[in-house]
Amino acid sequence: MRFKTGDKTDIDLCVALEHEFLRCRDAFKECERFATIATLKGKNPRLSYRMYNAYSAFVHHLYEFMRGAHAREEKNTKITDKKLTGAERAKLDEDYISLHTQRLLTNRRTAIQNGTAPKWENDISYYPERVPKEFAKDFRQFRNRAHAHVSYERSSGLDPSEFFAKYHKYLYLLYRDCSWWEPRDQQFPDLNQITAFTI
Repeated sequence: MRFKTGDKTDIDLCVALEHEFLRCRDAFKECERFATIATLKGKNPRLSYRMYNAYSAFVHHLYEFMRGAHAREEKNTKITDKKLTGAERAKLDEDYISLHTQRLLTNRRTAIQNGTAPKWENDISYYPERVPKEFAKDFRQFRNRAHAHVSYERSSGLDPSEFFAKYHKYLYLLYRDCSWWEPRDQQFPDLNQITAFTI
C-alpha cells in the first residue's frame, strides 16, 4: 500500500519504527552490559547464553528496523507485505541494507580522510572500502537462525562469534545511523497501543 508523508499510515509506521529502535537499543545495551561483565570477570556458559540472547535480539530488531525504514523511504508498505515470497522480500531487504551500509561506510571513510571525524574514531584501516558482498545476506540469515526461527542450525551451523568478528562494525554503523530515533527528552514516548498495554 502506498502512503504519503504525514498521513495515518506514515504516522503509525513512525510509531512502530520508534518502538523497534527502542527494542534494538535495549538489546544492544544489555549485550554491552554482559560483554563488560565477561571482560572484567571472565565468561561462563550462563553469561555467554545471556550475551548471545541479547546480541541476537539486537540483530533481529536492527534488521526489522531496517525493513521498516526501507518501507518508509519508499512510502510503500508492500516492502514488508506478507504477500511477497520469501525470496522477493529477502532480495528487497538485502539490496536496501547493502546500499545503505555502503553509503554509511563511504561517509565514515571520507570523514576520516578529510580529518572531520571525531578524535575517538577508528583508524581508516578499520573500515574497508567496500561492504562485504555477502554482508546483507549473512545479516538476514543470522537474524533468522539466531532469533527469529527455531532450527538445528542455531546450535551447530552458526558461529555467532565469527559473525560478530566479521560484521559487527557494519551493524554498528547502521545502529548509530538510526539512533536519531532515540527520544530526545526525558519523557518516555507515547507508542499508542504499545504503551497503553496492560494485563
